[in-house]
Amino acid sequence: MTNWTAVLCMMVLSQGAAAAGGSVPHHWLMMVTTENTDPARASEFNDWYDNVDIPDVLRVPGYARARRGMEERVAEYSAGVPEPDPIKYVALYDIESRAIDKTIIDMLMASWGMEKAHHSTDLLKVTERVYFRQYGPMRVRSNPEPSKANEYLYMARFDCCRDPDAARHFNAWYDGEYASAVLASAGFTRVSRYKLYRVLMDHPVEIPEFLSVLELSADSAAQAARDVNEVRTRLSDANRGNLSILERSRSMFLKIKDVKRP
Repeated sequence: MTNWTAVLCMMVLSQGAAAAGGSVPHHWLMMVTTENTDPARASEFNDWYDNVDIPDVLRVPGYARARRGMEERVAEYSAGVPEPDPIKYVALYDIESRAIDKTIIDMLMASWGMEKAHHSTDLLKVTERVYFRQYGPMRVRSNPEPSKANEYLYMARFDCCRDPDAARHFNAWYDGEYASAVLASAGFTRVSRYKLYRVLMDHPVEIPEFLSVLELSADSAAQAARDVNEVRTRLSDANRGNLSILERSRSMFLKIKDVKRP
């Protein structure tokens, strides 16, 4: 992963080796949101990302899988984003590690090697890089529908749990109401939830505590958006209200790459 010079002052705030709360031991996620600085060179950008950067990252110990998505400008998930703004890309890296602090440092060290080997590009702009711990097991639909033409990643950020009581209420709502509504709705195949793993940097920022990644297949982004809206119709009025309060952001990505470590 290139362009890591901005994090030379990184210090990992250790949270202990044991999993906390509903966390899943040793399962982590690195989420990287990027932009292509020259849309006219989109093919070159994606070729570099898929065939240079991802293979480099998957050589880092612990990095097990990479998924990439390209933002779909579905109206209801792009509120406040002017159309001329660059399209966002997301890369999700599944990590298996018993010592995530060491793994983060290994990634930082590997990035220096990538830059020294000239495995970089002037097309890449990193807008966010965040680590998460998997929170609870992945939930899989027991009777999936036939696959459609495309696969999508619907991602929502939740910020809700500043005290233990709020956390308990949120976890009960998410597991008992929200995730169940997702898996009962058309198109959806898997639901995963992640909790922010706080990394101290030179410029700390406020980041929502939870990330929810919903996987679905659909013939178009418009159909995927309708499937997401079906989730909302399955929730009670009170739970739709909870969702509108807790959900800090949401976005839809067309999955364009999915590869596991060789």
